[in-house]
Amino acid sequence: MKNLHLLFTDRVTVTFSEKAAAFKKNHFFIELRNAFNRVKKVSCFAFLSLCLMPFLSSSQGFRISGNQLLDANGNNFVMKGFSVPTAWFTNDVNGNIANIRNRTGANCLRIVVTTSTSDAAWQTSVTNCIANKMIPMVELHDVTGNNSPSELNRMAQFWASKASFLTRSDISRYILINIANEWGDWFMSATATGSVSRVTWRDAYITAVRTIRNAGIRTTLVVDAAGYGQDNRTQTLLSYASAVQASDIYHNCLFAIHMYCEWKVGGNSPISLLAGVKNAGIPVIVGEFGFQHTEGGSVCDINEGQVISNANSNGIGWLAWSWKGNGGGVEYLDLSNDWAGTSLTGWGNTVINGSGGTKTASTASVFSSTPPPPPPTGTIANGTYRITARSSGKSLDVSGRSTADGANIVQWTYGGGTNQQWSVQSLGSGAYSIRAVHSGKALDLSGFSTADGGDINQWAYGGGNNQRWRIESVGSGYFRIVSVHSGKAVEITGNSNADGAGINQRTYSGGTNQQFTFQLLGSAASTAAPRVTLQEEALIIKPLVYPNPSKDNFSIYQKGYFTYTVRDILGKVVEKGGGTNKTGFGNGLPKGMYLLQIESSNKIKVIKVIKD
Repeated sequence: MKNLHLLFTDRVTVTFSEKAAAFKKNHFFIELRNAFNRVKKVSCFAFLSLCLMPFLSSSQGFRISGNQLLDANGNNFVMKGFSVPTAWFTNDVNGNIANIRNRTGANCLRIVVTTSTSDAAWQTSVTNCIANKMIPMVELHDVTGNNSPSELNRMAQFWASKASFLTRSDISRYILINIANEWGDWFMSATATGSVSRVTWRDAYITAVRTIRNAGIRTTLVVDAAGYGQDNRTQTLLSYASAVQASDIYHNCLFAIHMYCEWKVGGNSPISLLAGVKNAGIPVIVGEFGFQHTEGGSVCDINEGQVISNANSNGIGWLAWSWKGNGGGVEYLDLSNDWAGTSLTGWGNTVINGSGGTKTASTASVFSSTPPPPPPTGTIANGTYRITARSSGKSLDVSGRSTADGANIVQWTYGGGTNQQWSVQSLGSGAYSIRAVHSGKALDLSGFSTADGGDINQWAYGGGNNQRWRIESVGSGYFRIVSVHSGKAVEITGNSNADGAGINQRTYSGGTNQQFTFQLLGSAASTAAPRVTLQEEALIIKPLVYPNPSKDNFSIYQKGYFTYTVRDILGKVVEKGGGTNKTGFGNGLPKGMYLLQIESSNKIKVIKVIKD
């Protein structure tokens, strides 16, 4: 294992001198449901339970909404902080996290570790950050500049192996995971078409994200850009970040750009490009930057004040490199002369006390003892809605009241028919299903298209990303409807005001034909909503039932009013009921295994219960 001096020497001479098919989760659930229907016996139930286990993770922490990072309270979080080298200076870092917080005001620390760092070392950094109201972002430093997909997946496997810690309720609510520092060389940040290219970066990260998600880890994953994080003119992120995002079953990736000599004064990548990444719909942060760096034996100048001001003005988080411990000729990047932060360097004074520095950081609302009020623009709760285009005042309509797969979706003057009423159900992580009340079929992006103009129709619900939609406020009571699969928005074709005009998808431009109102309808329409499908049943959180197993009855603990449904292994409903905060059930059930479905105002939870 190299010492820090040698590692940083390599960082200078290597990093700065040399400086895939998407995961189709829907097919899994379609086959799983078919298997369940074919083989209705106890062994199938056990199979179902086993297959759902990867999704039995703790409640969601950070998440992505559009191009914003939201904390577990649903509020926007803009990080202002820096990296700390736990991997090489464990005691110095862990003994001074409280001092760092008190003297800098930073709201996030990027905790640098390697696969050789002990669990006790980096997990202490994490818990110390949380205790001091700073968000911990853990990061693996082993494969800097590497271009081997298998090596990136090895980093993902490391995080997957730590799922028992990362999914704890007292950890998952706060933590971010930076999969691997600067994996991806310069060929992945250029138009190269050889064995190593931008497509290699895309496909390797799709695999790495899948590896971590399969371990039940749901929090935000931070993905470093190609080209040692610097991404020449941001071209790899602009081309392929959306594909990585769409492949994530939770749509919960945050992308990081590192700003060194590629971003130098007068260089190829002006800092003004940063805003363009976010404006393209990509959630982005500056994961590292310095005020200067060494490249090819000479020192380049980075306008650190411009990095900070540009990021701040665009609501983009940033993390400077680094607190202390730099060696190999880049000692000038130390922010502090001592570990406790009693003596800052000039660079450190800019980052901490300068205009817009860490002293101006806002503490993440997740640390507040009382949850903040909901966003003023509101969110969409489960229910049955009339969906109306802002441009025309006309409503989404299944043409001809058809119940067939592939039936066209159009706009039409509202007449109150159930083909103009839509059951909207949260699937978690900001995604929804939208299903016609009359047919029970889902709004569907035809043929998994990613093209502008891709058709939207209705189809039997299978749970694919082409049937999952983000409903995002654009202000003034209007929402855009964005495909999880393609990242593109539902629009009225040709900005038409006519009855019968079709709808398709297109890159969001802010037009009123891409904005809609959601008018909640009465209970009569709501009763026609189709039942929950297996895809939704998989998006569950930790059990709220005790005892389980039970010889007598069970108790459900759920805040507020809820309903529950108990099904046997054949899918037959054997008990239904409701309650507020707590209720009992199951007293008359015979011995066996059951699925308990709990529905509250905006959540659906499914839990296996055993009567013995």
